[in-house]
Amino acid sequence: MDEVELLKGAVQIKSISGQEREVIEYFLARMIELGFDAHIDEAGNVVGQIGKSEKPILLVGHIDTVPGDIPIRIEDGKLYGRGSVDAKGPFCAFMVAAAKARMPCIVVGAVEEECATSKGARHLIGKYNPSAIIIGEPSSSGCITLGYKGRLLCDYELKKDCGHSASTLSAGDNALIFHHVIASHLKSINERKSNFESVQMTVRKVDTHSDGMHDNAKMALSFRLPPGFDFDAFESFLDKAKGDAKIELYGKEIAIKSEKNNTLVRAFLSAIRNAGKTPSFKYKTGTSDMNVLGAAYDCPILAYGPGDSSLDHTPEENISIEEYKESIAILTDTLRYLYNPKPI
Repeated sequence: MDEVELLKGAVQIKSISGQEREVIEYFLARMIELGFDAHIDEAGNVVGQIGKSEKPILLVGHIDTVPGDIPIRIEDGKLYGRGSVDAKGPFCAFMVAAAKARMPCIVVGAVEEECATSKGARHLIGKYNPSAIIIGEPSSSGCITLGYKGRLLCDYELKKDCGHSASTLSAGDNALIFHHVIASHLKSINERKSNFESVQMTVRKVDTHSDGMHDNAKMALSFRLPPGFDFDAFESFLDKAKGDAKIELYGKEIAIKSEKNNTLVRAFLSAIRNAGKTPSFKYKTGTSDMNVLGAAYDCPILAYGPGDSSLDHTPEENISIEEYKESIAILTDTLRYLYNPKPI
């Protein structure tokens, strides 16, 4: 099957987190056409294997998307549509490259990455013994991603008796104070640190209401956390700052920062240079399945894929067809290098 038609067909199928079955079955059929020994595992992932090895290369890309309907079209050399760059483009590149390279590898289309459960990736823990892991996320064809920040999610809720606005703080006022205390704390600990080394806070949702008897305030916060972050100390700080409110902390992921000097990185550097490009490295402030699998497996790991990650989740999500094809060539060369190393 033509690689562009493969991707276009995948993007045409909606696959919001938790609703991936149709696109999983699409990828299963395409894998079989490409010569994979393929199946759907217990978590709902699509898994395709080529060749056999005691320590295969594991390529994992997520096939779920965030909500949002984007008219699917090819325009000015770009394929528009939800999931085109995040992350069906990288996953389709994995499939085609693995089929072309014909080296022992396992390609997994993982479910539920976007909803923070990483159900698909977690199911892979302990099932394989990979020599290296490549995560499918947009990095641009000439760049590899070596790091992702960690994460902690916090839900805040305060319910208190109503009082006159001139004499008492409302639940909403207290929520704002909680946010301000955290922001002040982060300002002090982030001083003179880079984006990747700092703690970032985002307000995901805020709501206040009153029934005339009680005020209620709810707020959802997201924290992006650097390598080496002290979770215990921060959780203790939040517990003290909350006052009379209730907080729930969840979605914990430890940051990952991979080494530059290993066989996997050298393979990519060689392949990118062979494509006539100057390779570079990225460290992202979000999280991905690389956090999950990097913590579980003691082997080289990085993220790679075509596309501009600044378009993730946006109304203009699209991927350059030229870059998509270029990444397939780079991935094919990388897989061959891993089994037959040659001088860079």
